[in-house]
Amino acid sequence: MSHAKKKTRRAYFSSQTLRGRTRREVIFGRVREGALLFGIMLSACAGEPPPSPRTPALSNASSTPSIRIVRVAAGEQFAETLSGCGTHAVFAMPMNESDARHSPIVLEGPGPVSVAGPATLVVMTIPRAAPCPATRLDVPPSTERLVWAKGAMRAYPEATTRVVYLGRLYGNASVPEHLHAESWELLCGIKASGAYTLDGVAHRLADGECAEIPPGTKHSWTPDPGTNLEAVQIYSPPGPEVRFRKLSAESGAPSK
Repeated sequence: MSHAKKKTRRAYFSSQTLRGRTRREVIFGRVREGALLFGIMLSACAGEPPPSPRTPALSNASSTPSIRIVRVAAGEQFAETLSGCGTHAVFAMPMNESDARHSPIVLEGPGPVSVAGPATLVVMTIPRAAPCPATRLDVPPSTERLVWAKGAMRAYPEATTRVVYLGRLYGNASVPEHLHAESWELLCGIKASGAYTLDGVAHRLADGECAEIPPGTKHSWTPDPGTNLEAVQIYSPPGPEVRFRKLSAESGAPSK
């Protein structure tokens, strides 16, 4: 990210409002000019911009990560070719926390993806500079379950690569202000009702919305009373998720 560009915090759009482009509900995270085309993710295969002190280089990233939620109805199919240089991930959120677990689809470089409905998908791209040969990663299923805050918070790590951590997060506890010095955090609320802060500025997070938290940004989370968070959480590069394992070990809860 160049020093000369003004950083925006977030922008959300429903494709149902965008001149009828699609009837499926598609909710985008941050929209940056040249970074996304409506309906698919495009990452510019340009040279890596000079990193700023606020936004360190992201695994040879050429621009900001992008993330969106796609809801696919029964009998429909999500079928796209994820274009552009980068790490792409498509994860189908289980209907219930205790449902059988399955690995996300992870691509290094462009490639086709197809998922049958009904499904709630989180589709993410971590852009990279060229070259970007197309590779589909073999991500083994995870059995890890991390519990802390007397059971009020639970994390399910689903995939960790050299570029990204992807997991599910559940709970009704507040998260005090903290920061991740080197990692982006992307949080998509499948079910969410509460407030999060970015450098002291409050924002709301609701069902189907995503928050993007740049490296070095202080942030916190406060759920509305009586609500539970069900979210997909991503760190790039991985690392901040290690604290979940420490908290779980300190609580004495089994990890599987």
